[in-house]
Amino acid sequence: MKNSYFLSKRAGTALLMSCLSVVVLLSSCVKEPKPEPTGEASVRFVNAVQGSSAQDFYVNGVKKSTTALTYGNYSGYTTIVSGNNQFILADEGSTNAGAATDPVSVPIGSKLTVFYYRTASTATTPGPVAAGIIGADATAPETGKAKVRFLHLNSYYNNQSFAVSAVGGAQIIAGVGFRATSIYYQVAPGTKLSLTATGIVTGEIDPGFVAGKIYTIWFDGSSATELNSHVIVEN
Repeated sequence: MKNSYFLSKRAGTALLMSCLSVVVLLSSCVKEPKPEPTGEASVRFVNAVQGSSAQDFYVNGVKKSTTALTYGNYSGYTTIVSGNNQFILADEGSTNAGAATDPVSVPIGSKLTVFYYRTASTATTPGPVAAGIIGADATAPETGKAKVRFLHLNSYYNNQSFAVSAVGGAQIIAGVGFRATSIYYQVAPGTKLSLTATGIVTGEIDPGFVAGKIYTIWFDGSSATELNSHVIVEN
């Protein structure tokens, strides 16, 4: 037989208070996770695609460029909110994305550079365009030195690496592979560079290194027989 229970008003109130106390105790033990802190970060864009249209750039679908970027040029830093961000490039005046990064979690205070570049090409067929991100290390160079890193974006030379040396000095890095960014290296102001690359003859490169400055030098070419240098001053 099913039992029936009848509670007086006082008993019902006592049970309600008992249940509420359990809820209160449980809620005091199970806390909501704290929201992720947010703050400012910054991003700049580079157009590294030869023959491309000037590029407008967007962050999370919002246009940030005031002047579209032509080939070989880079923007100033744009302030963004940390956390989830997606970076998009599109031909000037177009609403169709030409290239976009995956959404990425951007830490507070980080400085990013987004490259619009071409993936592996053949001798007769340029590779598809893409967007890639590199972060920056804003730590100051050693006293009296500059700091530099190297990025290989020659899509026609995609199966080869090249070495970078100081003219009249030591080798700086033995091999920079396609779509690879080197670590930063300390160099003396005024240092000129030379490249060693199979099938390519290059002259001296004078980036104009200045003490206290930080540089990214990216390389591209319109074939597998040339490497052109482009200098970005990061600070």
